[in-house]
Amino acid sequence: MKKFLTLTLSIVLLFVFTACEDNTSSDENNDNSNKSVEKNNEDKKEENYKEELIKVEVNGGELAGIITTPIKNTNKTLPIVLIVSGSGPVPKNGLANEYAQLSIELAEKGIASLRYDKRGTFDSNGIQIDENKVRVIDYVDDIEKLINHLKKDKRFSDVFVLGHSQGALFGAIAIEKAPVKGFISVAGAGRTIDLILKEQIKNNDLNPPEVISESDNILNELKKGNTIEEVSEIVKPIFRRSIQEYLIDWISYDPVKVYKKISSTPIMIIQGKNDIQISEKDAIILADVLEDNEPILIDKMSHIMKNAATKEDRKEHIKIYSNVKEPLNEEFITNVITFINENKSKEE
Repeated sequence: MKKFLTLTLSIVLLFVFTACEDNTSSDENNDNSNKSVEKNNEDKKEENYKEELIKVEVNGGELAGIITTPIKNTNKTLPIVLIVSGSGPVPKNGLANEYAQLSIELAEKGIASLRYDKRGTFDSNGIQIDENKVRVIDYVDDIEKLINHLKKDKRFSDVFVLGHSQGALFGAIAIEKAPVKGFISVAGAGRTIDLILKEQIKNNDLNPPEVISESDNILNELKKGNTIEEVSEIVKPIFRRSIQEYLIDWISYDPVKVYKKISSTPIMIIQGKNDIQISEKDAIILADVLEDNEPILIDKMSHIMKNAATKEDRKEHIKIYSNVKEPLNEEFITNVITFINENKSKEE
């Protein structure tokens, strides 16, 4: 059991799979996350911004989200940012309220945002998910529909997408069909997910050699499009038979090819130097795809946009992933706001 927890928490904290989660526990986590945001930002909420619960119709049901808008200057149209979360059942506020905190920071600078619960999770759990059949396109199609929904809202002048981790890849795929004013890629992988997972598993010193070896073998087969009927208990949460087709599908998307297709869109690549899940080389790979683009590499920033003292202390990172009071990295916030202001439509 100890090894099992080490594997699932330390390696794939954000690489768990939405279809695999129990909705009851998810709802409890979401309630706690929402309460934390309200408590930590009670004073700011009353003065600087307001929030609106929305539901958007998609294939199979409705997605639930929160639109955050500034209270001041509401007599004019605003740019809005669609925040696309990382993989797995991450609440719309984030694991450590990072998306809610970002929404507030944006609102204080006159920028609206939408964060949402992915299909089958939390307040979007009315959409039934069959983990044998779910595919990347299901999540991408949801993003497209959210973008188009925001474009129809007359309160907003421009739509931007901020994709975090897996959300960077899925967001990039979506905006090929649903163009936006600009795209912000945060902690996005520059390599296919099989290579990322291999690296994460290998880099965790707590994983025994047999786990590393079996994981490598499984990922090699999945890369070829082959499924594996029997896997050991310790790796089942990640590689069980019922989600292998989803993994095969995810592996088939090469971020380099995806980003090339949207290279005419203004894009900012941001990566934290103390991220234990995605490396600086991934940001460099993605930026190299784009003309005249340099990645923004931020000192101390972890995978969830909050500071971590070191990259080596995994226990510290696990604590950060649940620390709702830790603020976002200031350089990250500044860069996001600057990018939006530089690329939004000019006021007449």
